[in-house]
Amino acid sequence: MFKYSTMTLILLSLLGPNLCLGAPIVYWNLDMLGFSANSQSFILVESITEDYSDTVDGASARIMIIDVAKNKCLDGGCLSVHGTQDEGKSELPKTEEAQLRAVYSKTWRLRKKRKLTPPKIGYTTEGPFFEENNCKTAYYLFQDQQIGVTLQQNIVPYKYARKASVQLEVSREDISKTIDSIENYRDNAQRYQLGRLFVSPNQKNMAILIHVSYYNSESKSVDVRTLVQTAKLF
Repeated sequence: MFKYSTMTLILLSLLGPNLCLGAPIVYWNLDMLGFSANSQSFILVESITEDYSDTVDGASARIMIIDVAKNKCLDGGCLSVHGTQDEGKSELPKTEEAQLRAVYSKTWRLRKKRKLTPPKIGYTTEGPFFEENNCKTAYYLFQDQQIGVTLQQNIVPYKYARKASVQLEVSREDISKTIDSIENYRDNAQRYQLGRLFVSPNQKNMAILIHVSYYNSESKSVDVRTLVQTAKLF
């Protein structure tokens, strides 16, 4: 019913985005995710190369190191890098690999301190299984028990695009909890979609991946990034 793994690279075979029908394609490339050895932190790293013109590509990378109990970024743990040139050292644009090296280098001490070198995937639940004709409600299976998740989102006009908030209602048997807030708007976010759910190595915490469609003002397009929501596992 579930898997336990210490191999970060296994995630590549697990995370073909199981999105509800009609959801946008995930363009960002997942490079790493998992819990710390003590289950107190969660990391996710992803990157992308976007076409800005016929001759220039822009590579970006982002890293999130989350305090699982607080569902918040650790100080210095969430950052992104972006650039089309190597600061005058080369006329060639930076690659995704170079941007990934940059975020890993900048967070090395924090990752080592938080026991994330390397991280552990923990347990992978089955799902999400969506209700028929309903992309907002899904359930996951873990140790023969069902975890239900309802995604609520609110979208309002904002500058040149929109901004959106998300709130999760998570239930297991007769217990329920709320994660995030419908009042917490993210600039340029267009919509949210439920993704995979992971359980920590000690089986006491969970991390839910949310795919967020963002409007990119530079490329005039929408790209889909990953948001991590964490909480105790009831």
